[in-house]
Amino acid sequence: MKRASRKSELIFAALAIVTIMVYWQVTGFDFVDFDDDIYVEENQIVQRGLTREGFVWAFTTGRTGNWHPLTWLSLMLDCQLSQNLARCCHTTNVLIHIANTLLLFWVLKRMTSAFWCSAFVAALFALHPLHVESVAWISERKDVLSTLFFFLTILFYIRYVERRGFFRYVPVVLCFALGLLAKAMLVTLPFALLLLDYWPLGRFRPGKLAAGGEEGKNTRKAAGLLVFEKAPLFVLTVILCLVTYLLHKSTKGIMDLDLDVQLANVVASYGRYIGRMFWPRGLAVIYLHPNRIEVGVMVISLIVLICISAVVIFLGRRRPYLVVGWLWYIGLLIPVIGFVQIGNHSMADRYSYVPLIGLFIMLTWSAAELAKAKHYPKGALATAGILIVLLLSVCTVFQIRHWQNGVTLFARAIDVTGGNYVAYNNFGMALDRAGKVDEAIEQWKQALRLNPNHYKVIGNLVRVLVEKGHIEEALFYYSKSVGWSPDDCRTRTSLADTLFRLRGYHRAVEHYEAALAAGCDDASIHYNLAVALSHQGRYDDSILHYSKFLQQQPDSFRAHNNLGAVLMSKRDDAEAIRHFQEALRLNWDYFGAHMNLATILMERGNIPEAIKHYEQAVRIDPNDITARRELENAREAAGKQAEGRRVTGRDTI
Repeated sequence: MKRASRKSELIFAALAIVTIMVYWQVTGFDFVDFDDDIYVEENQIVQRGLTREGFVWAFTTGRTGNWHPLTWLSLMLDCQLSQNLARCCHTTNVLIHIANTLLLFWVLKRMTSAFWCSAFVAALFALHPLHVESVAWISERKDVLSTLFFFLTILFYIRYVERRGFFRYVPVVLCFALGLLAKAMLVTLPFALLLLDYWPLGRFRPGKLAAGGEEGKNTRKAAGLLVFEKAPLFVLTVILCLVTYLLHKSTKGIMDLDLDVQLANVVASYGRYIGRMFWPRGLAVIYLHPNRIEVGVMVISLIVLICISAVVIFLGRRRPYLVVGWLWYIGLLIPVIGFVQIGNHSMADRYSYVPLIGLFIMLTWSAAELAKAKHYPKGALATAGILIVLLLSVCTVFQIRHWQNGVTLFARAIDVTGGNYVAYNNFGMALDRAGKVDEAIEQWKQALRLNPNHYKVIGNLVRVLVEKGHIEEALFYYSKSVGWSPDDCRTRTSLADTLFRLRGYHRAVEHYEAALAAGCDDASIHYNLAVALSHQGRYDDSILHYSKFLQQQPDSFRAHNNLGAVLMSKRDDAEAIRHFQEALRLNWDYFGAHMNLATILMERGNIPEAIKHYEQAVRIDPNDITARRELENAREAAGKQAEGRRVTGRDTI
C-alpha cells in the first residue's frame, strides 16, 4: 500500500509539473478582445472585488445571457487579490485546470483501480490542444471552475456508493449545485452518474433490463432506484435549464434556424470534435455557423458516428467502457451541440473540455486491452504513451501562443477559418487598441464585405472614422446600414451613438427613440437618450430615461451624477443632493460629483460642507482651474460669513 501511495504521489506531481510547464506562459498574457471586457477588463463591479453589492449583483444579473454567480464571484476574488488583473485571472485558470487534472486521475483510479490507464486519460485531458481555449481564455473561467465541481461531485458520489447514507449524499448535491452556479452546462452530470453506475461502479446491468422473471424484475427495480436516487440532482437540472433558456431568449441569443440546418450542424459538429481530437489543426476561437447544410461534412460525420456506434453496440456488452465512453461523449455535448442554437457559432473548442474524456477512456482502455491480448511489452506501451503526451504537449504549447493577446488570437482565426467576419471585427478592435487605427479600419471594412449589416462592425468603424474626422464617410456607413435594415434597432442605436458624439442631439434623440420603438431596451440607449434630452432642455424626459437606466444598472455613479445635474436644473435640490451622494458612495474619487455637490451646497448656504467637496475635487485633479477658483471663492465666502457673525456679535453687545 505504501508503494502504491508513493506511485500515486509521483503521478500527481508529474501531471502537475508537466501541465505547469506547458501552460505557465499563459500567466503573462493580456486580455483578449472577446468577452474579457464584459467579464473583467471593463466590468467595474467585478473590479471592485468582493463586496456586498457585487455579491447581490452576481446572483441577480443575467449579463452575457448566462446565470453563473459563482463564476462572477471567483473573478471578483481575483480582483481582490491582485492589481495585475490579467495575470491573476490567467494564473487562477491554470491552477484550476491542474486541480481538474489531478481530480480526474483520482476519481478514475478510485473507480477502476486501473492506475496507468487513469493516469494516461488525465494526461490527455491536461495537455490536449482542444482544451487550450478553456484554460487560456479568462472569460472561460466558468468552464474550468464548473469542471472542478463536476469532478468533486463524482468524488463524493463514489464515497456515497461505497457506504450509502444521507450525510454522504449531501456533499454530492452541494457540489453539483455549486457547479451549476459556475456554468449551466453541468446539467448533464446526473446522466453521467448513471453511466458510471453501469461502469465502472457496476451498480446495475442494463443487459438484463428486458429479461423476464425475477432477475429482470429486480434489475428494472434497481435501475429505477438509481434514477430516483438522483431526483434532487434532476430537479436542479430542470431549474437551471429553464433559467438558462429564458435568459438566452430574453437577450435574443437564440438563433431561429431551419430544423434541417440545425440537425445537419449537430451531426457535423459531433464528427468535427472527433476529427479535431485526432488531428488538432486549424483551431480558432470562433467557428461561424454556416447557416446552411454542409452536405459533405455532414455525410462523413454521419458515417463516422454510425460506424463508432455499431462497434460500441457489437463490443459493448463485454467492454462496458466503450458504451460509457461513447454515451459520455454524445450525452455531455447535448446542451451545446446545437439542438437549441445559441449564438452565431457552429461549435467551440471549449465545449469539448469534459465530453472528450469519454473518447479518451474508450481509446485508453481499448489500447490497454489490446496490448494485454497481444502480449505487447510494457516498455513499448509506455514509450508510445510518453510519445503521445510529448506530441500533444508540443502542439498545445504552440496553440497557447495564439492566445497572447487579441491581435495574435484573431489573426490566427482569420488564417484558419473562411469568411469569418467576427474574427475580422475583433481583429480590428485589437489593432485599434494597439494604436494601429488604419489597419483596424481595413479589417472592419473587410468584415463588412462579408456581412454588410453587422451592427458591431459598423459601430466600431464609424466610431474610428468620427475620431479621425471622416464624418461624411462615417454617416455614409450608418445611413447605408439603416437603409438595408430600417427596423434593426441595433443599427439605429449605432447611428444615434454617432450623431450623439457629433453633438447632433436632435437627430440622435430621433434614432434612439426609433431604436426603443423597434424593441431595443439596452441600458446604454436610455443613458445616451437621457443625456441628449437634457441638452435639449427636456428635463422631465431626461429624468425618466436616467431612472430607467438606473433600474438596470444601479451602480453607475456617472448616471447618478448626471441625474443629479438634471434635478439641479429643475431646482429639485434635495433629490439632486441624494444622487450626488450616491455617486460618491459608489466612487469617492469622482471629480464631477464633488464639484456638483459643492455647488449646490454653496447655493443652499452650507459653505463648510461645500469647501470639503471642493478640496476633495482639487485633490483629485490639482490642475483643474475651475475647482481651484471655486475653492478660493468658497473659502472667501466662509471668511466673510465668519466676519459677519463677529460684527453682528459686537453690535448686539
